[in-house]
Amino acid sequence: MKLNRIKILLRDLALSNGMTDADLSAYNEEADDLEWYINWRKDQDTSFDERMRCLEAAVDLYDSAMKKGDKLTARAGLVRAGIQLQDLAGFFDGMTHDIKKAYGDPRFGWPEFPNDEWKIPPEYGFKE
Repeated sequence: MKLNRIKILLRDLALSNGMTDADLSAYNEEADDLEWYINWRKDQDTSFDERMRCLEAAVDLYDSAMKKGDKLTARAGLVRAGIQLQDLAGFFDGMTHDIKKAYGDPRFGWPEFPNDEWKIPPEYGFKE
């Protein structure tokens, strides 16, 4: 899946509901946080690919160092892998925040689910 698709869908949703690009980049002083976490100017697919390359390089460093018996460098590879995984977690946490914001924001006029038994209609072919 292309991650830019999420960014584009969220931006289109916001703009079609009267929000502006400035709203999407706004800082909430009261919450001391960004309103939206997605970097609207960056290509999400490229950003993800770069993070994955860094993770792979760290794992390769670990593997190479262990084959040479260099445990100090291997440890450095694991530390770097941990940092890259934390960065990836933050990347997806930001997207998760924005998806939740989009489906929970009353400005978008979402209808309420009728009850807990409501199911996605079969004609969409959605499989759980």
